This record gives sequence, structure tokens and C-alpha cells, in this order.
Amino acid sequence: TLSGNDQHRVINGGTSLSLRNLTLTKGNADLGSAVMAPSLSLYNTTVQDNRGPSSAVYANDLLRLVNSTVSGNVVGRPAVEYGSYASVTIDNSTIAFNAPAAGLGPIGLPGGSMQVLLRNSIIANNGSPLQNCATYAGLWYEGNNVVNDWSCADAAITPSEPQLMPLAYNGGPNMTHAIPHTSPAYNTGIACSQTTDQRYVARDAKCDVGAFEFNDFTKVTIAIDPTARLDTGAGYALLTGTMKCTRDETILLRLELRQDQKVGKNVVTVHTAGTTQVACSPTTTTWARKMFLTTGAWQAGAARATATTIYTPDWVAPASVTSGVRLSVVRK
Repeated sequence: TLSGNDQHRVINGGTSLSLRNLTLTKGNADLGSAVMAPSLSLYNTTVQDNRGPSSAVYANDLLRLVNSTVSGNVVGRPAVEYGSYASVTIDNSTIAFNAPAAGLGPIGLPGGSMQVLLRNSIIANNGSPLQNCATYAGLWYEGNNVVNDWSCADAAITPSEPQLMPLAYNGGPNMTHAIPHTSPAYNTGIACSQTTDQRYVARDAKCDVGAFEFNDFTKVTIAIDPTARLDTGAGYALLTGTMKCTRDETILLRLELRQDQKVGKNVVTVHTAGTTQVACSPTTTTWARKMFLTTGAWQAGAARATATTIYTPDWVAPASVTSGVRLSVVRK
């Protein structure tokens, strides 16, 4: 972490500057209060809580933000600012909650050859009033970008709220804005070129938009009760158990019950399967399912049961358990 102590620019780069794994904070300068250089690349870096009459990040000729976050800067011009003829790439990055000026834009008027590429990035909740981009002149789009106003494109991006969580230590070298699984940024990245996120968490095949890759999967714990009540008259065994989830979810369980039975000198296996839906929560929940056989009949004694989650959403980690159970006859 490098600080300007609210008195001066944090880094002044003379020519070409590349930064990785840093936090740049409390810079105070008239231009590029956190960092300024003619050619500037930020990787896995957070720029936060800088202030000044102009930008927090400024590059005149070339600017790259990759897996980086620019957030919470108090600026009089766009928080991320570039020269009128600059080449700019914003790749899997998040620019958010900067104000009162916009989040992204050129210094002065846009030049005729200026090119600003947005790729799988979030630009949201900047400006007061809301303005994420100072202009959409020169903007090019790749992948999917999440912006919550019309300022970054007149038609190429449909505004949506990314549901960013507060800036926090979520792992990795610096602070990031996490996203929930309900965010439009979740699993909507297209052809992400970054294999990890800002925290060096691996991006999966359905990569997320922005600097943060969701990995707070719902974890499911399943238990099968050791005894299943056997109703010989009705012809079923009542399989029961418990389930617990790290957040509220509706989970579909596939249940199987098998029993080896001796028929003369041979051993045959009777088997059935069924499903049950469980309203799962962080509090232990019970489940039950009557297991009927299509042929044969259950016998009192040992059996094997399996419970497996099926058709789970992407944000729920699959779970399965197999356990021995004893079929016990219900006494009327």
C-alpha cells in the first residue's frame, strides 16, 4: 500500500510505468492524484480514496487497467482520465463509486484517433448526479460490460445495476468489490482473456464481468438417518435425514435405497429411487421420502442409502452422501 498522506500525488511516472498488486490511496494532486504517467498499466491494483480537482488515474498516451479496481475517489474530472489521442484498454476491471465527476473519460475534448476498449468490465455508480462515462466517443466494446446508466453508450450497452458489495478485503493483495450470484455481472463475461481475477482466484468457463470472480458458493451438508421405518403393510421404507445450507436455497434431492436380500442360495438386490424438494437454510432442516419398490418387498435389516443434490444452480456446490441404514419394522 502506497499513500500520499492526503498531501501529494502517490506516484509520478516519467515515461512508461507498470504497477501490480498495489493499493494507491490518499493521493492529493491537481491531476492524477494517485498515479500519472505518459504510458500506464495497472494490474491487480486498487486505486481508492484519492482526491483532487482532476482525476485519480491519468495517462496521456497509453492506459491499461487489467483486473483492477478504481473506487471511492473524490474527483473534479473523470476518476480514470486519458489523453485526447490515447489508446485505452479497460479489461475485467471495476470503476465504481467515484464522484462528483464521471468514472471514465478523456482530458478535454476526445481526439479523432482516440480508442477506448471496454472488455468485460463494470463501470457503475460514478458521478453525482450519476454519470459513468464523460463521453462515449471513441468507446469500443468487447465481451459483456455492465454499466448502470446510458452515458457509456447510446445503444451498445443496456443499463443494469451490478449489485456491487462494499469495498472490502475479499482475499488477494488488496480490496475489491464482491458481487452476489444475483448480479448481472455473474457468469456473463464473454471470452474473458484473464484466467484469474484481481485476487488471483481462477475464473471458470462462465467468467464474471469486472475485477471479482464470484466464488462464494452455497455449501450443502446432507445427513441420512441411520434407521428407516419399514411399513410392510403399505409397502414402503421411510427414508429420513437432515440438510443444512450456508444460505437459503431450494434444493432437489435424488434419493436411492438398495438392499441385498437372500433368495434361496442367491443374493439379489432390490432398489428404488425418488426425489424430494427441501427448503434448505443455515438452520438444520429435516427431509423424508417414502421409498416404494416396483417389484419385491423390503425386509427388515441392513440397506444402503444415497442422497445427491440434482439440478442445482451454478452458485450451489453439488453434494452427495452414501450411508448404511437399518430398515426397522413399524410396530402398530
